Amino acid sequence: KPYVLAAQRHNYKIRIVETPPVDLSTIMDRQQSRTDIHKALPLEVVQGMLQRFEHNVTVDDILNS
Repeated sequence: KPYVLAAQRHNYKIRIVETPPVDLSTIMDRQQSRTDIHKALPLEVVQGMLQRFEHNVTVDDILNS
């Protein structure tokens, strides 16, 4: 929300782009290839993130959150 407000203050055009969906197995494969600096997330954490992911979010959704 702070980024949207800042963008509006400076008259930026805001465009929200949602990436195509990725299946859980692809995400977990990527997690396993992470280095020690960027530790892999447990499966349960990734599943929770996927369940909470909001699709088709608009600027108004963000401002009203």
